Amino acid sequence: MKILVTGAAGYIGSHFVKKALDRYPTVKICAVDDLREGHNQAVPDSERVTFHNLAMDNEAALDPVLAREKPVAVVHFAANAYVGESQEKP
Repeated sequence: MKILVTGAAGYIGSHFVKKALDRYPTVKICAVDDLREGHNQAVPDSERVTFHNLAMDNEAALDPVLAREKPVAVVHFAANAYVGESQEKP
């Protein structure tokens, strides 16, 4: 099973990826993050993880990733880290 995780380099997303890898030995993770707030070092270094540095609103970049990776589920953690940012740039 392959899961696409948005915000995978952020605090919550990276912890979800680690737990999923530990708990489900056959799961593969397609990690997506634009690294504005997250850090790629937070994403586990594993053969079962593919990392894509892109923004969720970039359809031209995201569509080929979805077509190639074919995830069966999406877990969405991508978000602005601060309330002010969310209000200024929803």
